[in-house]
Amino acid sequence: MSAEAWKDVLDTNLTGVFHCCRAVGPGMIRRGGIVLNITSAAGIVGIPGQVNYCAAMQGRHRLTKALAKEWAAGRPVNVIAPGYIDTGMTGQMKPSKLEKLLAQVPMGKAEEARDVARLALFLSGDAAAYITGQVLPVDGGLVWKTGAALWPTIFGRTYPESVDAIIIGAGIGGLFCANLLAEAGLEVLVMERHSVLGGYCSGFRRKGFLFDSASHFYPLLGNPETLTGKILRALEIPTEWVKMDPVDQFHLPGLPAFAVPADYDAFLAKLRAWFPEESEAIGRYFDELRSAYLCGLLQYFKGVDNPRAARYESFSIQDKVGEHFRNPHLRALLMADAPHWGSLPSKTSFLFDAMLRLSYFLGNYYPKGGSQRFADDLGRGITRRGGQVVRCLGAEQIVVDNGEVRGVRARTYGKREPEEFVFRAPVVVSNADLRHTVHRLLPPGIFDEAYMRRLDELRPSLPCFLVHIGLRGMDPQRLAEVEGYHWQSLDPDDASRNVFKVFVPTRFDPSIAPPGCQEIIIQKITPVPFDQITDWQAHKAAVEKQIFTRLRELLPDLDQHIVVRLSATAMTSHRYTGNDQGAMLGWEMAPDQLNEARPDNRTPIRNLYLTGHWTRPGGGVTPVIVSAQRTAKMILKGDG
Repeated sequence: MSAEAWKDVLDTNLTGVFHCCRAVGPGMIRRGGIVLNITSAAGIVGIPGQVNYCAAMQGRHRLTKALAKEWAAGRPVNVIAPGYIDTGMTGQMKPSKLEKLLAQVPMGKAEEARDVARLALFLSGDAAAYITGQVLPVDGGLVWKTGAALWPTIFGRTYPESVDAIIIGAGIGGLFCANLLAEAGLEVLVMERHSVLGGYCSGFRRKGFLFDSASHFYPLLGNPETLTGKILRALEIPTEWVKMDPVDQFHLPGLPAFAVPADYDAFLAKLRAWFPEESEAIGRYFDELRSAYLCGLLQYFKGVDNPRAARYESFSIQDKVGEHFRNPHLRALLMADAPHWGSLPSKTSFLFDAMLRLSYFLGNYYPKGGSQRFADDLGRGITRRGGQVVRCLGAEQIVVDNGEVRGVRARTYGKREPEEFVFRAPVVVSNADLRHTVHRLLPPGIFDEAYMRRLDELRPSLPCFLVHIGLRGMDPQRLAEVEGYHWQSLDPDDASRNVFKVFVPTRFDPSIAPPGCQEIIIQKITPVPFDQITDWQAHKAAVEKQIFTRLRELLPDLDQHIVVRLSATAMTSHRYTGNDQGAMLGWEMAPDQLNEARPDNRTPIRNLYLTGHWTRPGGGVTPVIVSAQRTAKMILKGDG
């Protein structure tokens, strides 16, 4: 909707009424008259595509209630809110559309103008002299059927008490799932405990810098010919994408910085040029990697069982790299980005890694405006399709009756006194941490012992320690040179000890920082005994010291340019996202935790589903979107 369309309707239907009431209302009251505003039930129930009109009608309702209080010592001030009236305008509707509209009216027919006139006559007479400040629908039961008159009001806005599906959590999985369900015609309600959408794919502002909270690159989404790119295009999500080239960069002892070209053939040629003695092995390895990539796509993304995938399922990245190569530098190079899985190369699936590794060459992207822009675009997609997105509203309990979900009890979060609400829905999707869902949101004993035992056995991925730094006047070229993964040894297990990654988002979108400024984000996977740490500030200081010691070696004048710096521990991630132990990517992507070993998108409770990185197929932006698509398909098929 254009700003002009918004302003035109508000000027006519709300501002005009204000001027009219101000001009004639006081005089009418003094002379014994009444004020009676005619609005529309649209101001109560809402109509997709008519945001301006609905807002104007609701505004007139509030205007009338305020005037009733101001003029309480005088005469009545009320509102009549008609529904669908049989007029020349409704007569021009297509019969199919009119039939659909009237199906919402319990009396089964459009009202006539005289129905409104009769109520107006009553409200103008002595029999209604003690009625004031009321919004009175005359609509054949339209408002009553939708329940809008009793809808919960949260932070000043009304929301439907009953919907088709509730999504708990507005991470990328929840937002995509909600969009897909709303696109199919379901009325959805997304509740997010945090004040922003996106989970790890969100952002925050400090001193003019817009930082990505965690995730910072997005494979495939800027390419409309890819699996997830097609979903994004079909949903008409308007996020603009900046292609990243090189895809990544690795700093290993004994080697110059290795920048990974965005072109696959150029990447292979560069590897062969650097390691000519391994040229044949490089060919064999990437042939096998491509085979695993195709098998994995069928198995994990398309849901097609294939025996060939079974050949690779038991191998880790380190297993396969060690099988093919002798050169320790080449081995280290091909495992250098393993920390982005939140695990060690020896504990990360070769098969799953193959899918994502080769997908980078179909396009790796950064969202223009940062990760929060992408999450907000997804949120707007939901509301554009008639759905509801409520921030600062967290699920407290999933309501279950006779083994089937019935809705969600929720409460508000923020500076105000918390309020509780109950929303009804025949379908609930949890995009929240699975252990939190099972242990905190559901009644005890609702799952059998086998399900609970398996859940307790699963291992979460490692948390990621993050440092956000805003700089002024730093040479962008120097930052580009230090970007990437920094290893201090060729030992793969060093990934969780000393390895960290430097990312410079302002290389791809300078607008997220003030003029003349740059941003860097440091990521370091950090195994921590989460439940044993009692002094998180001391832990933060120790990891910061380790990281900044190395950063100052790379950028000796770093401190002279720092405008703002912040750090986030595993506890920070846990507090803001609810992820168990601050896990980076849900369950660890180990060979023994994939496919059937990972919790299904369906739960044993009828019509309770999961989406996100705690369910199938796995962690990472692309698998999470596939998870959302899979869950939405199950719901639409009634496969609960």
